[in-house]
Amino acid sequence: MVKLKCESGAYSGQVKRWSYNQKDLFEFYPNGYKRVYDIKTINKKYILAEEDAARGLYYVSINFGDNDINIIVETPLVKYIDNTCIKLN
Repeated sequence: MVKLKCESGAYSGQVKRWSYNQKDLFEFYPNGYKRVYDIKTINKKYILAEEDAARGLYYVSINFGDNDINIIVETPLVKYIDNTCIKLN
């Protein structure tokens, strides 16, 4: 399981954690809430995942750049970017 830590784009000043394996992507909020996404594509440059929730589809794109990692989250209500991400393992 690969673990990431990022500055939350949805909640300024808060830290959010992400984890993933070959099948699932996990989003952990500071308040303890967890969301699980199904990974659709995974390679060395990016991960694409989605969740079909009661409120609609949630999409996540993790981009692994040469010098940075950012996570774009698109929900039925808002779109935001978690940035300044680092790998914890």
